[in-house]
Amino acid sequence: MSRIFSGPKTLLAELDDDAELAVALAQIESGCVAHRADGECVVIFKENPEEEAAALLAPEKIKTEFVLVERAEFPSVEMDMEIETSGGARLLRRYFFLTESPDETSFLDALRERGVFFLVFFGAGLKVGVGAELEETERKSLERVLAEAGVGTG
Repeated sequence: MSRIFSGPKTLLAELDDDAELAVALAQIESGCVAHRADGECVVIFKENPEEEAAALLAPEKIKTEFVLVERAEFPSVEMDMEIETSGGARLLRRYFFLTESPDETSFLDALRERGVFFLVFFGAGLKVGVGAELEETERKSLERVLAEAGVGTG
């Protein structure tokens, strides 16, 4: 059991200090899952509120940034996706890939190799799929982060 649950009651501030729990809660809150289907890299988001999801119907640009998260309890690669919409909105979506998970590092290695991924956004009555391609600088950033993490032999 986690050290944060060692007592009969855990304060919110203590929960905020636990990085692994914070990552898990962020993924649950955003409803985000990374998945490989037929060799394609797909990141799926459950969107709420629906007004924000509706803005995703017309994305103009998707920027990605990769960051190595070096924590003994949760070593991971953070993938930030900034989605610029035709209406001028900027939406940030984030996913953490555990570097100790063969499935998740396989996803990152495939993304590095192909340079293409798909985002699926869904909510009540809304299903939107969008393809995105990593720019050369984003791809190099992913390669650097994977090398630093010691994964992605591709």
